[in-house]
Amino acid sequence: MSTEEKPKTIYYFDEDPGYETLQKITQGYFEVLKLMDGRDMFLNENGMYNLPLNEEASNMFKFKIFGNVAIVGKVTEENTLTDLNNGDDQIETDDEN
Repeated sequence: MSTEEKPKTIYYFDEDPGYETLQKITQGYFEVLKLMDGRDMFLNENGMYNLPLNEEASNMFKFKIFGNVAIVGKVTEENTLTDLNNGDDQIETDDEN
């Protein structure tokens, strides 16, 4: 009895693999979402109209994602949630109250 492997739906890269590779993975024109850990997720911009639900990515990110995705970048200590809040005190507003 052979174990059937699921097709790969999430591709990981430490560095930008290039436009052509991202377009091949996402099966067309793509958009980029910035992830909280500093990485970028590339996904088909019209996937909801013509690609199947990517259950693995949808479960991971808690919203519906259609088609294959590429996640690019490295998670480092600099990209943690606590570090994303650094510098909030530097935000300037026009409100002087």
